[in-house]
Amino acid sequence: MKYCWKKISICLIWIILFGSISLFGQDYELTWTLSRWRVNLPVSIVTLPENLLHRLLITNSEATRLKPLLSEKDTGIFKLWNDICGEIKIIDAEKDKDCLEYSDYALGSKYSFELKSYSDVYSNIFLSKNTLSVQSNSQQTSQILMDLGKREIKEINKKTKEVVELSKIKMVDRYGVFQMNKILDSDAIKSKQISLSYPAKLEHIFLLRSVFWDNRGKFIWQRDTVYVLKIMALENNVATIIWKKVSSK
Repeated sequence: MKYCWKKISICLIWIILFGSISLFGQDYELTWTLSRWRVNLPVSIVTLPENLLHRLLITNSEATRLKPLLSEKDTGIFKLWNDICGEIKIIDAEKDKDCLEYSDYALGSKYSFELKSYSDVYSNIFLSKNTLSVQSNSQQTSQILMDLGKREIKEINKKTKEVVELSKIKMVDRYGVFQMNKILDSDAIKSKQISLSYPAKLEHIFLLRSVFWDNRGKFIWQRDTVYVLKIMALENNVATIIWKKVSSK
């Protein structure tokens, strides 16, 4: 009888030991996979054409005029080139001659709020043909927009009704996987006027919710951020936009 108990005890020890090794192996494999993935997610900051730089600069008069709106924490201002060509795959030299002339300007049409620079990674927007849009088909980022109409940006905070509604939408599943297809097909999205793009209307307030994998540190985090932005001017294919970070977790 003692021999049987001894044999059972040895078996249990081996099961626990191998189970621990197996679990450790899984954790190690997961960590290695995420580390390898992090290497494959470069932070991309574009270099703008020199003849566009001066058009995207914030002048002293603009900074002075908009200073009251930029007095709050986590606010900013930038300009975007209104890409007149969009993402045309094949350019007709006769019909799209302006696109040939301004093809490099498309680089100035994408801006990352997280990086505070012209880039198409992390939380970002794209301005093209008088339309403001966000990317959704990305392994790194899942984003949605909401148009609040003509309102004041200082009125918007984390307790604002629309911000609360936007923040409640389930952007990822329990495993951290983005589920944009389910979101865009749901009745909740359609009824709340949430979309991936809107006409770039002056003085309109837009909410941007962006969920993305942040790979800039030692570890990879899934960051969920809500921004509010307002188009203050759109002249000569250049939009002046002010923004504020509303919440981040």
